[in-house]
Amino acid sequence: MYQGKKILGIIPARGGSKRVARKNVRMLCGKPLIAYAFFSARESPLIDRLIVSTDDREIADIARQWGMEVPCMRPPELAEDRTPDGPVFRHALDFLEKEGERYEYVLNLRPTTPFRTADDIARIIETADQGNYDVVRSVTVVEAENHPYWMYQTVNGALQPLIPGKDIATYYQRQLLPRDFVQLNAVIELVSAKQVREASSMYLADPTGYIEIPKERSWDINEEIDLEIAELVMRRYLEKK
Repeated sequence: MYQGKKILGIIPARGGSKRVARKNVRMLCGKPLIAYAFFSARESPLIDRLIVSTDDREIADIARQWGMEVPCMRPPELAEDRTPDGPVFRHALDFLEKEGERYEYVLNLRPTTPFRTADDIARIIETADQGNYDVVRSVTVVEAENHPYWMYQTVNGALQPLIPGKDIATYYQRQLLPRDFVQLNAVIELVSAKQVREASSMYLADPTGYIEIPKERSWDINEEIDLEIAELVMRRYLEKK
Protein backbone atom coordinates (compact mmCIF):
# COMPACT_ATOMS: atom_id res chain seq x y z
CA MET A 1 0.00 0.00 0.00
CA TYR A 2 1.17 3.52 -0.78
CA GLN A 3 -0.43 6.61 0.79
CA GLY A 4 -3.48 4.53 1.68
CA LYS A 5 -3.92 3.21 -1.87
CA LYS A 6 -3.92 -0.54 -2.49
CA ILE A 7 -1.78 -1.79 -5.34
CA LEU A 8 -2.22 -4.98 -7.34
CA GLY A 9 0.68 -6.43 -9.30
CA ILE A 10 -0.23 -8.55 -12.33
CA ILE A 11 2.21 -10.75 -14.23
CA PRO A 12 0.48 -11.42 -17.58
CA ALA A 13 1.69 -14.68 -19.10
CA ARG A 14 -0.42 -16.18 -21.85
CA GLY A 15 0.60 -19.47 -23.38
CA GLY A 16 0.31 -18.70 -27.09
CA SER A 17 3.47 -16.70 -27.83
CA LYS A 18 4.49 -17.14 -31.47
CA ARG A 19 7.93 -15.66 -32.19
CA VAL A 20 9.48 -17.27 -29.10
CA ALA A 21 7.50 -20.39 -28.29
CA ARG A 22 6.60 -20.74 -24.60
CA LYS A 23 8.76 -17.69 -23.90
CA ASN A 24 7.22 -16.83 -20.54
CA VAL A 25 8.64 -20.04 -19.07
CA ARG A 26 11.82 -20.33 -21.12
CA MET A 27 14.91 -20.65 -18.97
CA LEU A 28 17.16 -17.66 -18.35
CA CYS A 29 20.25 -18.31 -16.24
CA GLY A 30 18.60 -21.35 -14.69
CA LYS A 31 15.22 -19.78 -13.91
CA PRO A 32 12.01 -19.51 -15.95
CA LEU A 33 11.59 -16.03 -17.40
CA ILE A 34 8.42 -15.44 -15.41
CA ALA A 35 10.34 -15.83 -12.16
CA TYR A 36 12.26 -12.59 -12.68
CA ALA A 37 9.05 -10.56 -12.70
CA PHE A 38 8.06 -12.29 -9.48
CA PHE A 39 11.40 -11.74 -7.74
CA SER A 40 11.54 -7.99 -8.44
CA ALA A 41 7.93 -7.51 -7.33
CA ARG A 42 8.40 -9.61 -4.23
CA GLU A 43 11.11 -7.22 -3.08
CA SER A 44 8.71 -4.27 -3.14
CA PRO A 45 6.78 -3.62 0.09
CA LEU A 46 4.37 -1.37 -1.83
CA ILE A 47 2.55 -4.17 -3.66
CA ASP A 48 -0.41 -5.48 -1.66
CA ARG A 49 -1.02 -8.56 -3.78
CA LEU A 50 0.84 -10.12 -6.69
CA ILE A 51 -0.84 -12.53 -9.10
CA VAL A 52 -0.21 -14.25 -12.41
CA SER A 53 -2.81 -14.00 -15.17
CA THR A 54 -2.56 -16.92 -17.59
CA ASP A 55 -4.71 -19.14 -19.74
CA ASP A 56 -2.10 -21.91 -19.76
CA ARG A 57 -2.09 -24.77 -17.22
CA GLU A 58 1.62 -25.48 -17.59
CA ILE A 59 2.51 -21.82 -17.00
CA ALA A 60 0.19 -21.78 -13.98
CA ASP A 61 1.87 -24.90 -12.58
CA ILE A 62 5.38 -23.51 -13.09
CA ALA A 63 4.37 -20.19 -11.55
CA ARG A 64 3.01 -21.94 -8.46
CA GLN A 65 6.15 -24.08 -8.18
CA TRP A 66 8.16 -20.85 -7.92
CA GLY A 67 5.88 -19.43 -5.24
CA MET A 68 3.54 -17.33 -7.36
CA GLU A 69 -0.20 -17.02 -6.90
CA VAL A 70 -2.57 -17.91 -9.73
CA PRO A 71 -6.00 -17.27 -8.23
CA CYS A 72 -7.94 -18.01 -11.44
CA MET A 73 -7.37 -19.01 -15.05
CA ARG A 74 -7.76 -16.44 -17.77
CA PRO A 75 -10.46 -17.40 -20.31
CA PRO A 76 -9.14 -18.33 -23.80
CA GLU A 77 -10.84 -15.37 -25.47
CA LEU A 78 -8.62 -13.08 -23.37
CA ALA A 79 -5.42 -14.79 -24.51
CA GLU A 80 -5.52 -14.30 -28.27
CA ASP A 81 -2.77 -12.64 -30.31
CA ARG A 82 -4.64 -9.33 -30.57
CA THR A 83 -6.12 -9.23 -27.08
CA PRO A 84 -5.27 -5.85 -25.50
CA ASP A 85 -4.27 -5.53 -21.86
CA GLY A 86 -7.45 -3.74 -20.76
CA PRO A 87 -9.84 -6.73 -20.78
CA VAL A 88 -7.18 -8.93 -19.17
CA PHE A 89 -6.74 -6.52 -16.27
CA ARG A 90 -10.49 -5.98 -15.90
CA HIS A 91 -10.93 -9.74 -15.64
CA ALA A 92 -8.41 -9.88 -12.78
CA LEU A 93 -9.96 -6.89 -10.98
CA ASP A 94 -13.47 -8.31 -11.34
CA PHE A 95 -12.41 -11.69 -9.95
CA LEU A 96 -10.71 -10.15 -6.93
CA GLU A 97 -13.60 -7.77 -6.31
CA LYS A 98 -15.90 -10.78 -5.98
CA GLU A 99 -13.55 -11.93 -3.22
CA GLY A 100 -14.03 -8.58 -1.51
CA GLU A 101 -10.77 -6.94 -2.62
CA ARG A 102 -10.57 -3.54 -4.30
CA TYR A 103 -7.46 -1.81 -5.59
CA GLU A 104 -6.62 1.75 -6.60
CA TYR A 105 -3.69 0.90 -8.88
CA VAL A 106 -2.62 -1.99 -11.09
CA LEU A 107 1.00 -2.71 -12.05
CA ASN A 108 1.75 -4.44 -15.34
CA LEU A 109 4.82 -6.63 -14.74
CA ARG A 110 5.56 -8.37 -18.03
CA PRO A 111 7.76 -11.48 -17.81
CA THR A 112 9.57 -10.50 -21.02
CA THR A 113 11.50 -7.64 -19.36
CA PRO A 114 13.59 -9.45 -16.73
CA PHE A 115 15.77 -6.51 -15.61
CA ARG A 116 13.05 -4.65 -13.72
CA THR A 117 13.91 -3.74 -10.11
CA ALA A 118 12.01 -3.00 -6.92
CA ASP A 119 13.27 0.58 -7.24
CA ASP A 120 11.52 0.87 -10.61
CA ILE A 121 8.31 -0.24 -8.93
CA ALA A 122 8.72 2.34 -6.16
CA ARG A 123 9.47 5.14 -8.63
CA ILE A 124 6.48 4.47 -10.84
CA ILE A 125 4.11 4.34 -7.86
CA GLU A 126 5.53 7.56 -6.40
CA THR A 127 5.27 9.27 -9.80
CA ALA A 128 1.61 8.31 -10.15
CA ASP A 129 0.80 9.57 -6.68
CA GLN A 130 2.75 12.82 -6.85
CA GLY A 131 1.52 13.72 -10.35
CA ASN A 132 -2.00 12.39 -9.81
CA TYR A 133 -1.62 10.35 -13.00
CA ASP A 134 -4.00 7.61 -14.07
CA VAL A 135 -1.28 6.15 -16.31
CA VAL A 136 2.49 6.04 -15.85
CA ARG A 137 4.71 4.23 -18.35
CA SER A 138 8.40 3.41 -18.50
CA VAL A 139 10.50 4.92 -21.27
CA THR A 140 14.04 4.90 -22.58
CA VAL A 141 15.85 7.91 -24.07
CA VAL A 142 16.09 7.58 -27.85
CA GLU A 143 19.67 7.29 -29.05
CA ALA A 144 21.23 8.21 -32.37
CA GLU A 145 20.35 5.21 -34.50
CA ASN A 146 16.70 5.50 -33.51
CA HIS A 147 16.46 9.27 -33.12
CA PRO A 148 13.82 10.93 -35.34
CA TYR A 149 16.36 13.57 -36.43
CA TRP A 150 18.44 10.79 -37.96
CA MET A 151 15.49 9.02 -39.59
CA TYR A 152 14.36 9.15 -43.20
CA GLN A 153 11.36 8.09 -45.18
CA THR A 154 11.46 6.71 -48.71
CA VAL A 155 9.65 8.79 -51.31
CA ASN A 156 9.66 7.71 -54.95
CA GLY A 157 12.74 5.62 -54.43
CA ALA A 158 14.73 8.32 -52.67
CA LEU A 159 15.41 9.32 -49.07
CA GLN A 160 13.85 12.37 -47.46
CA PRO A 161 14.39 13.51 -43.86
CA LEU A 162 11.55 12.40 -41.62
CA ILE A 163 11.46 15.90 -40.09
CA PRO A 164 12.57 18.56 -42.63
CA GLY A 165 15.15 20.92 -41.17
CA LYS A 166 15.90 18.47 -38.39
CA ASP A 167 18.32 16.04 -39.93
CA ILE A 168 21.83 14.68 -39.91
CA ALA A 169 23.16 17.71 -41.81
CA THR A 170 22.66 19.78 -38.65
CA TYR A 171 22.79 17.06 -36.02
CA TYR A 172 25.84 15.33 -37.45
CA GLN A 173 27.10 14.11 -34.06
CA ARG A 174 25.10 12.12 -31.56
CA GLN A 175 26.16 14.56 -28.84
CA LEU A 176 24.16 17.27 -30.65
CA LEU A 177 20.90 15.33 -30.58
CA PRO A 178 18.37 16.49 -27.96
CA ARG A 179 17.64 13.96 -25.24
CA ASP A 180 13.98 14.83 -24.77
CA PHE A 181 12.85 12.18 -27.25
CA VAL A 182 11.91 8.94 -25.54
CA GLN A 183 10.40 5.65 -26.60
CA LEU A 184 8.14 3.35 -24.68
CA ASN A 185 9.61 0.14 -23.38
CA ALA A 186 7.73 -2.76 -21.81
CA VAL A 187 9.50 -2.75 -18.45
CA ILE A 188 6.65 -1.53 -16.24
CA GLU A 189 3.34 0.32 -16.35
CA LEU A 190 1.02 1.53 -13.64
CA VAL A 191 -2.66 2.25 -14.32
CA SER A 192 -5.40 3.33 -11.97
CA ALA A 193 -8.22 0.84 -11.49
CA LYS A 194 -10.62 3.54 -12.65
CA GLN A 195 -8.68 3.88 -15.91
CA VAL A 196 -8.70 0.11 -16.42
CA ARG A 197 -12.45 -0.03 -15.95
CA GLU A 198 -13.62 3.12 -17.69
CA ALA A 199 -11.17 4.13 -20.43
CA SER A 200 -11.73 3.03 -24.02
CA SER A 201 -8.01 2.26 -24.20
CA MET A 202 -6.22 1.43 -20.97
CA TYR A 203 -3.02 3.34 -21.66
CA LEU A 204 -4.50 6.48 -23.21
CA ALA A 205 -4.59 9.23 -20.62
CA ASP A 206 -3.84 12.94 -20.84
CA PRO A 207 -1.51 13.65 -19.20
CA THR A 208 0.49 10.43 -18.94
CA GLY A 209 3.39 10.20 -16.52
CA TYR A 210 6.65 8.40 -17.12
CA ILE A 211 9.78 7.04 -15.49
CA GLU A 212 13.04 6.56 -17.32
CA ILE A 213 14.73 3.16 -17.47
CA PRO A 214 18.32 2.95 -18.79
CA LYS A 215 18.82 1.15 -22.06
CA GLU A 216 20.77 -1.72 -20.51
CA ARG A 217 17.76 -2.66 -18.35
CA SER A 218 15.11 -2.13 -21.02
CA TRP A 219 15.70 -5.41 -22.81
CA ASP A 220 12.41 -6.87 -24.08
CA ILE A 221 12.46 -10.48 -25.24
CA ASN A 222 10.55 -10.85 -28.50
CA GLU A 223 12.90 -12.98 -30.60
CA GLU A 224 15.18 -15.93 -29.96
CA ILE A 225 18.23 -13.68 -30.32
CA ASP A 226 16.82 -11.46 -27.56
CA LEU A 227 16.81 -14.42 -25.21
CA GLU A 228 20.41 -15.29 -26.08
CA ILE A 229 21.58 -11.72 -25.48
CA ALA A 230 19.56 -11.49 -22.26
CA GLU A 231 21.38 -14.59 -21.01
CA LEU A 232 24.74 -12.85 -21.45
CA VAL A 233 23.52 -9.58 -19.93
CA MET A 234 21.89 -11.35 -16.99
CA ARG A 235 25.07 -13.28 -16.21
CA ARG A 236 27.02 -10.02 -16.03
CA TYR A 237 24.25 -8.42 -13.98
CA LEU A 238 24.24 -11.29 -11.47
CA GLU A 239 28.05 -11.24 -11.20
CA LYS A 240 27.94 -7.58 -10.15
CA LYS A 241 25.36 -8.14 -7.41
